[in-house]
Amino acid sequence: MGVRPKFINIVICGVGGQGIITLSRIMAESAIKDGVNAIISETHGLSQRGGSVEVHVRIGEAYSPLISKGEADLLLSTEIIETARNISYIKEGGVVITSDTMVRPPIPGVKLPKKEDIIREMEKNKIEYYLIPSRAIAERLGSYLVENVVLLGAIYKVGGLNRFISMESLKESLSSLRNPEINIKAFEEGYEYASKKL
Repeated sequence: MGVRPKFINIVICGVGGQGIITLSRIMAESAIKDGVNAIISETHGLSQRGGSVEVHVRIGEAYSPLISKGEADLLLSTEIIETARNISYIKEGGVVITSDTMVRPPIPGVKLPKKEDIIREMEKNKIEYYLIPSRAIAERLGSYLVENVVLLGAIYKVGGLNRFISMESLKESLSSLRNPEINIKAFEEGYEYASKKL
């Protein structure tokens, strides 16, 4: 596994109501349970209105809350348009974990990019990415509300979080949520899906 880096920078983005704040809280709580420093900064959010939400999470020996453009090790996105909007945070060699979900903005007449165009752009820029059918997995488990936790499982598998946070602590944090069984199952399904894509 090599020497653990001093810290990991994660930008989580998506649309209000997709559980972005919950995701950041679970990561930070789990890190702290393992005796690792964690800082969360909600830099932009209209979570009550269905607007864009962006949260910075720094785990390890990091002391300032914000992540500059080009400095994120990981970009975790619950919505693919938000992936495109926030891709500039990823550093060279960073990893993008994104849902394939696309949420139409509430403004009429907005022209949306195609998923294929967003994917092509990442490939053109040689960005390592994992496209996760998180909504489909969550609905198969019985609730679209656990889509965010499916993505947490995926990022834990491919993003190097396991170097800072134990799976036991993550599952313990997930157990404190409403419907812990389905949340833990969602985490495991996301982890498994990402394993197959490695």
